[in-house]
Amino acid sequence: NYSVSSRSEIWNSDLEHTSSPVLTPTYNDGHGTDFSVACGDRSGSIAIIIDPDLGDTITREAALSRAVPGIIVYCQGEILDAVQRLKIFNDSKTFVDMPMTADPEQILEAFSKLPRPLTKDTVSSFVSTLFLPAGSDVETHIPEDWNAEPGILARLGSNENAKYWARNLNEKWKVLGRRTKDSVRLYPQRTSTLYREKPFVVPGGRFRESYYWDTYWIILGLLECDMLQTAVNMATNLLRDVETFKFVPNGGRLYYTNRTQPPLLTIMVKKIHDYQKSLNERNESKMNIDAFIKYAVPVLDDEYRYWMDETEGHVVNVKMEGNDVKLNRFFSREASPRPESYREDAATIDAGGNCREIRAAAESGWDFSSRWMKKPGNESKYSLTMLERGILCPDYAKSSYYAAAAAGRKWAIFAGMRDANGSFVDIWASTGDPSPNSISAASFVPMFAGLLDDMDEKAKNEYVVNVVLKSPLLLQGGVSTTVVNSSQQWDFPNAWPPLQHMFVEGLYRLGTQMAKKIADTYSRTWLQSGYKAWKPKGDMFEKYDARHCGVGGGGGEYGVQIGFGWTNGVVLGLLRRHPDVDLNTTECR
Repeated sequence: NYSVSSRSEIWNSDLEHTSSPVLTPTYNDGHGTDFSVACGDRSGSIAIIIDPDLGDTITREAALSRAVPGIIVYCQGEILDAVQRLKIFNDSKTFVDMPMTADPEQILEAFSKLPRPLTKDTVSSFVSTLFLPAGSDVETHIPEDWNAEPGILARLGSNENAKYWARNLNEKWKVLGRRTKDSVRLYPQRTSTLYREKPFVVPGGRFRESYYWDTYWIILGLLECDMLQTAVNMATNLLRDVETFKFVPNGGRLYYTNRTQPPLLTIMVKKIHDYQKSLNERNESKMNIDAFIKYAVPVLDDEYRYWMDETEGHVVNVKMEGNDVKLNRFFSREASPRPESYREDAATIDAGGNCREIRAAAESGWDFSSRWMKKPGNESKYSLTMLERGILCPDYAKSSYYAAAAAGRKWAIFAGMRDANGSFVDIWASTGDPSPNSISAASFVPMFAGLLDDMDEKAKNEYVVNVVLKSPLLLQGGVSTTVVNSSQQWDFPNAWPPLQHMFVEGLYRLGTQMAKKIADTYSRTWLQSGYKAWKPKGDMFEKYDARHCGVGGGGGEYGVQIGFGWTNGVVLGLLRRHPDVDLNTTECR
């Protein structure tokens, strides 16, 4: 149920009155009172609806627990702490993905009766008895519009290696397709899974749910395989999230509702719109998406307003050339460990780290990177205790929503977020100075977002010569994420599919012969590396090693994952651009 009483007033946790009601889950606590609060702690403050006629006040924690009972098991409390600290599972994410066999109150009561002190065997037996396997509240779903012979196969012509690869990637949509079981709708209090109205595609591996920014590249791959309905379904699920939370959570889990990810929803909808438009122009359209677009536009406006709402913490005011400008940052007020990485975060806290910075960095999608850290001394190593608050990275995706807003943001980025060579950099919000670890593949994203579109050909080529060709990130197996070997996964030597895609598509968007030549080279390099890694076992990796051709990446909080949604999408898109790519090679050229 989603309801707001006409008699209710809405306050945030700082007791500041808000002007308009928001839709929030309603849960009856058994005493005749409906406490309506936000599902999760989206920015460190829970929106509490207080009925003036009740004369009642409740704490944030009590309101949250009454409204979303699963929180007390999956996001906080003694059970979570015991399971994670006793290392019942190797991966912290496993436990919080396990549905309960009873309501949370019953689970808590059973846990309270366990003999103390708690032992690993006792807690392990408790979990195996009262919880179901991780991910068992979703089921495999073959998309209705899946087709064994998508049009991309014909476009690849006589390139048999490419055709065989594309056919295999198309088959993976059947493996990665999911839908939530009806039990999630009937017993939402017993699971961390957010109910999805429409079927969806997961990244793969330990990632058993949908993820926000991953969905953009998954949609690209779906459209290459003529799966428009599935693409619309995935975007619709995210639009429903905005209606519920005012933003799209990091992923489709209760414990992800305290943060978002890079806001790519607008360009997802645009990609779907443009695809349908191209079908209409060729008289090949098989479905009408006018109602979807009409529904999407005002919801996209709501997401933009969330990002620009200064009370949410994502907006900062920065002085540039004497002007006050508003820019966005990734941000969190929540100071507790992430449930899905509880043990790792607890260790970081013990070492002097800050969970607010960890959560903000996770919201960026780059979890984790030296990009968000102080530079250590010569004797030190990079660690999550070095995460720093206040680093601004241009958030390009939503800028296209309003032309005027885009123009103002573009001016600010050009005025204050470029170095002497013309490369785009992250800056400190407090000083406007470049952050210490600004050499990263993020500096190429402005090309992808169109910030260089208005340059003349000479200026574009100067950018290619001075920034792109001189970049130390361009390696044999792709574009490295950074130049810092910190052991974090969003650092050297890892090459991530979405970053490769934004790099090459940005160069194509520049449109000069020089830019297109480099884009062709690195598109083929990425395809050759991906094919070489895929050929032995048919595995597509989440990330790769930029130093070598056909080698998976590493580092971070978990091992390399296979599947893999965004990797498949990027490859399918590049195969369309390069149907004649030579995959019969042992080296990337």
